[in-house]
Amino acid sequence: MTGQQRFIAYGLIAFVLLMTFDGAIRKWGLPGAQQVIFILKDVLLLGLLGYALTSGVKRLAPSAMPAHVQVAMAAYFGWVVVQGFNPHLPNFAVALLGMKAHLLYAALIVLMPIATRSLADVGRILAVFYPILVLPPLVIGIAQVFSPADSILNRQIGEDLEAIAYFGEAGLVRVTGTFSYISGMAAFLCVAALVGVWLVLSGVRSLLVIILVALTIGTLPMSGSRAVLTIVVAGAGLMLAAALAAGVLSLGRATMMAAVAGLAVILSGLYFDSIWQALWQRFSDNADEGQTRVVTAFGNAFDYFEVAGPLGFGTGAANLGAPALVPGVTPFSWLPVGTQFEEEAGRIVLELGSIGWGLSMLLRIAILAWVLQLVVSGRSRAIRLVGILALPFAALALYQGQGVFAATYQAVAFWFVVAVVAMAEAEQRRLAGSARPAREQREAVRMAVRRGRS
Repeated sequence: MTGQQRFIAYGLIAFVLLMTFDGAIRKWGLPGAQQVIFILKDVLLLGLLGYALTSGVKRLAPSAMPAHVQVAMAAYFGWVVVQGFNPHLPNFAVALLGMKAHLLYAALIVLMPIATRSLADVGRILAVFYPILVLPPLVIGIAQVFSPADSILNRQIGEDLEAIAYFGEAGLVRVTGTFSYISGMAAFLCVAALVGVWLVLSGVRSLLVIILVALTIGTLPMSGSRAVLTIVVAGAGLMLAAALAAGVLSLGRATMMAAVAGLAVILSGLYFDSIWQALWQRFSDNADEGQTRVVTAFGNAFDYFEVAGPLGFGTGAANLGAPALVPGVTPFSWLPVGTQFEEEAGRIVLELGSIGWGLSMLLRIAILAWVLQLVVSGRSRAIRLVGILALPFAALALYQGQGVFAATYQAVAFWFVVAVVAMAEAEQRRLAGSARPAREQREAVRMAVRRGRS
């Protein structure tokens, strides 16, 4: 690894650490520098991308994409940039914010092959950093949920007690962990649980990792989010089914994983019974709302087709950070619907129009199909494992969105798996190319034998 490659690798480590702990720094470390810390990770990633593109640094690992994925990605990216000049936008700063939200984390497609030697290296890196990234948020989250709202542990950004959310009749605090907001902790729990399940099914034997995966599963309810449980259960089930079908998971390993998950839920029910009760009460009290959101997570897009038309109102128009860039103007007065939007699907339509939504869907469908192809026909266990890792994130992106308007962890997780799948595609092509001469040689031998017999 050259000095340039090492610089990129260390920069990515710093980016992930900031992504995980910047909320803790904003709340407890340097509350006076909240805004600077908030944008620091994005500035770092943009700087790494600029350095990689201008310094001529070479990739450690090859990377490739099918032509149809490249076309879909180019069309979507191009439309996002074009919509940055939409005349409905209040200023260009909003457009830049929107481009960042839509495109920045795709920089991992360029950066990951520079900082990672191979597919096996990706698994090792995830196993090494899993405890470092997972343990602190979980421990702090557990302490928060059992602490009073006015505890320093439950300090909010700006020390606003009114911003604290509660769930259940006991009024438990919905935890933020080391993140700035509840959504950040919820996204983190989903990613930590799914990556942890993948590490175990891929064969990681570290007792610490297995214990932390069980702890993550057992503490999922402390976010107070029903979606977290739904995403993790569905995603883990999808990965396990794909692993069994692809032949990368033995029945014995699957049984062990089911036993560990069952034990984690039982122990969680014993020690965190008040949290489970509070979550159940929240689910019962808002059952109709939950069912509605399951549908609107995808179908919300169709509610805005008429008002947004084919072109929409511009990249960044529905970003919640946009009002801060337009001081003195009523928030979202540039949208006919004002603040009446929430789900990512609808917000993409508002920003990019029906054309942009269609291009976004085309990209997500192409990526999911690509992932499924590697799961089914990967030429090595490592390739199939990468497809299995990407599968729940690609499926969630198709249904809910790739995280344009979500917490950073969700968006980064999506583009991270796309980057790793691109590395797997290059390995797939290499293996296919090396197999071709062997087939041709065998065919030549058969032809020679036939001529000898004749």
